[in-house]
Amino acid sequence: MCNIGYWCNMGKKICLSVFLILFLFCSGYLIYWWGNDFLIESKNSFKVKNYFANRGSDFSKPSEEYQGIISIDKISLVTGFYDIASPFNDVKYGIEVIENSDYPDEVGSNLVVASHRGNRANAFFDDLHKLNLGDMIDIYYKNRKYRYQVAVFYKVDKNGKVVINRDRDKTTLTLITCDHIERDKQIVYIAYQM
Repeated sequence: MCNIGYWCNMGKKICLSVFLILFLFCSGYLIYWWGNDFLIESKNSFKVKNYFANRGSDFSKPSEEYQGIISIDKISLVTGFYDIASPFNDVKYGIEVIENSDYPDEVGSNLVVASHRGNRANAFFDDLHKLNLGDMIDIYYKNRKYRYQVAVFYKVDKNGKVVINRDRDKTTLTLITCDHIERDKQIVYIAYQM
C-alpha cells in the first residue's frame, strides 16, 4: 500500500531544501557583489583624497597610487588614473590610460582613457553619454589642473580598435566607453585643452 501523505511531505521537504539552498546562494552572491562595489568606491575615494593631500609627491615612479585625477562635474565623476606602466592601469580597476597615450603636460599630446559603463563600481564612464559639446573636463596631473572642452563625439564599431579623429595641433583628451544603446558600438569623446 502506497502512503500518499508520506510522498507529499517528502516533496515539500525537498522543495523547501532547494529553496533554502538557492536563497542562501543568491544572498551570498548579492552580499559579495555589493561588498566588492563598496570596496572599489571606498578605495577610489581614499586614493583621490590621498592624491590631493600629497601634491608634492614624486609622480615619476609607477605605484598603486593615482598618477592623476579626472573630474567631470556634469556627471559628478571624480576618479583617478594610474601610470601607463602600472599593473593597475586596466579597466577592471577603473580608468585605463591607453598605451601610447601622452600626458597633458606635453604640447600637442593626446591622453586617451577608457572605462566601463554599466552598473558596477568600476564603471566610471556609465554617464558619459550625458556629455554635450562644450562641456568641461578637468585633469589634475603633476600638481597642475588642465581644462578640456568637449569638441566632438562619435560612435565606432566595438572591435578592439579605435581610430581617433582629432586636430593634431591641439592638446587632446580622448574618452572611450561602450555605447549605452548600441552594444556593438563604442562612443569616443574628443576634448581639447583650453
